[in-house]
Amino acid sequence: MYAFLLWLKKPSNTLWVTPTIGAVLAVIMALASYWASFWLPADIFPNIEADTIQDLLSIISSSMLAVSTFSLSIMVSAFASASGGATPRATELIMADNGTRTAIASFISAFIYAVIAKIALSMGIYGSSGRFLLFISTLIVLAYVITTLIRWVHTLSGLGRLQNTLDKIRQAAEKGMHEYRQAPDMNATWRAAGLERAQPIYAEQNGYLTNINFKGLQACAEENEFHIHITVRPGELLVKNEPIALLLPKQTTTVSTEKINGFFITQRQRSFDQDPRFGFSVLSEVAQRAMSPAVNDPGTAFAVLMLISELLIEQVPESERKDNFDRISIVALDEEKFITDAIRPIARDSAGNIEVSIWLQRMLATIYQHAPTQALSQAAKDEAAYSLKRNLNAFDFDEDAKAIQEAHQRYFNTSAH
Repeated sequence: MYAFLLWLKKPSNTLWVTPTIGAVLAVIMALASYWASFWLPADIFPNIEADTIQDLLSIISSSMLAVSTFSLSIMVSAFASASGGATPRATELIMADNGTRTAIASFISAFIYAVIAKIALSMGIYGSSGRFLLFISTLIVLAYVITTLIRWVHTLSGLGRLQNTLDKIRQAAEKGMHEYRQAPDMNATWRAAGLERAQPIYAEQNGYLTNINFKGLQACAEENEFHIHITVRPGELLVKNEPIALLLPKQTTTVSTEKINGFFITQRQRSFDQDPRFGFSVLSEVAQRAMSPAVNDPGTAFAVLMLISELLIEQVPESERKDNFDRISIVALDEEKFITDAIRPIARDSAGNIEVSIWLQRMLATIYQHAPTQALSQAAKDEAAYSLKRNLNAFDFDEDAKAIQEAHQRYFNTSAH
């Protein structure tokens, strides 16, 4: 069930959900006027001619079919634009855009409402009161569609554009980073001890660890009286028959390793859920593409590096734990990987570009000075030295080499931390 719920949360698997719900509601709304007429006197409302309602329904049905088709084509174009202009890993975030999903669901629902209402009206099932109620509901649908169209035009102005895609990646990375800062141990509070007696649990399949069902694992541990130390973090690539956890049961307890493996969800692609590093990797991919010879867009690299530094130095206020998994512990996340995942690929691809290289040194100095942890601060300093060495080997022009050396000395040798 847990794996199914995760599957259902993926935007690529649920594009149909909102339109389906809207279609059902549209059918109910179209027939509600007929059902309501049984409870109302025939002469309580003004008499509305059927032709008047038919004209309105014809306008809605004909226009909404065209608008729905156009909107779907726009959505597909936005997916392609995000994939080609930023990174394919951003496509899922575009799919999750609520404005797009709501607009398309509204247009399809309005079309279905108009078709069902036209059929019912042509059959003559509505009395005088029913026609009046249908007229009012049609006006409501028409007003809602007009409002949605106006909002949709605003959404279209940014959908699929690089800045819009960057904003969505930043939001996903920020969410993951906030969750990590608030609970670096993922609420697994057991302090591992006695692991020399522990039984290793091995991965049963290859793939990226995208999610760990901590609640299910905690319940299983309480029921079977064992403790478990998880040796991998979400986002890591698992290889079959490699250890992923250490199980410490009571001597009389027997636990199925297959059952334990069921709490570790592996997929072919990484996910933003439970993986704070993934958002930074995706941001880095955008900058790498921007620095490719075919694109040559250093401005995007500047923007991405600034976003990365802002996210890494942000101070996240502490919050009370929502969960306490006192039979589980998990290996600490090596915060150096935030730097190596996000900045090292950009440093590699921008080596030889003096403007981007100096900006990268400046952003690393910002992280070094303001990082919330010593490990992250030291990683930024080490990466700056690594980037400097790479650039000195890449520059053919002595003045560029001198400029990057001076920038490094200015940002780090005189920095107090």
